[in-house]
Formats: sequence, C-alpha cells, structure tokens
Amino acid sequence: SGSWALAVGNEGVGVRAEIGVSATNRLAIPMPGGTNSLNAGVAGSILLYSLLTSGSGST
Repeated sequence: SGSWALAVGNEGVGVRAEIGVSATNRLAIPMPGGTNSLNAGVAGSILLYSLLTSGSGST
C-alpha cells in the first residue's frame, strides 16, 4: 500500500499546478441536477469518506 494525499481545489481555479502535476489519480464528485459546485470542506469530506470506506485509504 502506498501513501496518498487529498488536495481539494476551489471551483474557479482548482488545485495549484504544482500539486496537479504530481497527481497520479484524479477524482470528481458526480453532481446531477442543478448543483454545479460544493463547498471545499463538504467536497473533501465526501471524498475522504469514499476513499476510506472503499478500502483505497488506510487508517
């Protein structure tokens, strides 16, 4: 199992280029309906929950 980090960017710019080029995987949260963005704290919480419950992350 390797190390991982989660970087959450803002809706206008995303993550800084220095961080983006280091990424080996990128995740997106599907948002059907009229929602086009989430608060960064909410988005980070959803992604962490998904990673930890899928077995991709470790505690």
